[in-house]
Amino acid sequence: MSKKLISIVVPNYNEADTLDELYERTTKVMQTLNKYDYEIVFFDDGSTEGSKKKIEELARREDVAFEEE
Repeated sequence: MSKKLISIVVPNYNEADTLDELYERTTKVMQTLNKYDYEIVFFDDGSTEGSKKKIEELARREDVAFEEE
């Protein structure tokens, strides 16, 4: 039996300084729910302070997707 997929959608606007911590905390919680597969989807709404670059770095990990508005 396959695991159910949970998608965590994270809207973002100028939050580059908090994205690493958000990712780490979210990942830690989801790993405790090992009966589910998960993905983290960041949506950037035109950030101007480096969020896009930070999300692109996070998107290199297998559980992160990046969608640009």
